[in-house]
Amino acid sequence: MASSDPDPMPKKKMPATVEEGVEFPRCWCGDLCKAKTADDPFSYTKGRRFFMCANYAHDPAPQRNVYEQPPSPPPLCSYYEWIDHEQPAWAKYDIEYDHKVVWEKFHAVTRREEAAEKMKL
Repeated sequence: MASSDPDPMPKKKMPATVEEGVEFPRCWCGDLCKAKTADDPFSYTKGRRFFMCANYAHDPAPQRNVYEQPPSPPPLCSYYEWIDHEQPAWAKYDIEYDHKVVWEKFHAVTRREEAAEKMKL
């Protein structure tokens, strides 16, 4: 069921492609949905694709300048529906790799701080 999944709407989104023949659903406001990919780092939703309303309340269109803004805001709709219910293998690998890199950086900083403390003594 749309928008009632236990998985929250991702904060970071990228455009997504869907297989040929997949029908894009219409959201609650009647507009055709757009496909996005979750791009939240370190999240179990990373890499999963979903449909969302083009007027989604938390997905404002990028504005280049004041003159390009529409005269009134579009209606806000909070419809989203997951296409992928499993995280792809490449996303799991990316998250594991990113965790490893972050921990290595953390340990390197810790070692530098310990060495600096020893030099002070």
